[in-house]
Amino acid sequence: MIQRIALIVLVCSTAAPSQEAVCPEATTYTWLGGNENWFLNTNWSPNGVPGSDDIAYIPSVDLQNQKFFPIISSGHAAVCALVMEKTDEEAETGPTLTLQWASGTAWNLNVGGQNGLIVGPDCEIRLEKDMTLNLLSPGTVQLDGSIVFKSSLPDKRPTINFPTGATILKGGGHILGEQLGRLWSTAGYQSQSWVVVGPDNALHGEFHIDVGLINNGVVDPVGGLSEGQGITQRAIYLTCTPKMGSGQWNITGGTADINHAIYVNVDLTGTGRIKVGNYGILYVNRHISLGGGFTMEGNGKYIVPRLTLFDAHRFVKVCDFSGS
Repeated sequence: MIQRIALIVLVCSTAAPSQEAVCPEATTYTWLGGNENWFLNTNWSPNGVPGSDDIAYIPSVDLQNQKFFPIISSGHAAVCALVMEKTDEEAETGPTLTLQWASGTAWNLNVGGQNGLIVGPDCEIRLEKDMTLNLLSPGTVQLDGSIVFKSSLPDKRPTINFPTGATILKGGGHILGEQLGRLWSTAGYQSQSWVVVGPDNALHGEFHIDVGLINNGVVDPVGGLSEGQGITQRAIYLTCTPKMGSGQWNITGGTADINHAIYVNVDLTGTGRIKVGNYGILYVNRHISLGGGFTMEGNGKYIVPRLTLFDAHRFVKVCDFSGS
């Protein structure tokens, strides 16, 4: 099993495709922002709504002149590629795209082309409860901005669906779970879908991570969330398909009343390291073997059932009770 996992890591880390979206003979539709309706023809140039063979390009708009960024709230949308770019450097915010839960109905945005998602710096895709972003082809996601799970219910979680094969995150951005979301695959629990987190990318907030994960960046249930975002107890659940990588598995510290956590419910291996902050909890429910070591601060703790392997190259306990 370890040899098979090592082979997967090698293939996924060396076979990165080009960042240019593969959309032959596509028409590029540029967002104009007369109002928020994605499906209104006059909000796009040329006049019309981008379809599954087209590229949707969302630049900055003049918010002071009552322009708007798009909202998908009344139907399913499909494009070959979605490109978001902050073209006005003086603007306070970059472009946003919201998949909005409305009238109890869930909608999808399908991105069908290989390398078809480019989210530039200061740009943001927002997924509300029960809304789904479907990536239909493996390849590179250029993520310098954010994909954010904005709201959630126990039976209505925002979801990113990944295709069979490797989806490689590149850039300096993050996927952020302000509310509990899910990284999933249309193939379900028997998925051969893998997400490779680049060295400058991160998964922050609350997730169920059900796809295979190669973390060469940072996974942390708190990092990236400011105090103004109403932080409560947050957790990441690693489930279904093995997790591995050379990156950092962090649990940023909380308080005596707020214990942030990572639940390891599937085998975790690689050359990365674990850091449990003050009052953080690591639940080791499946085998862990990491070559990078394990650091624990102050009131942090880990819970390991009997007959479960927990192997780290080096253990360091930092006597710092101030939090992290």
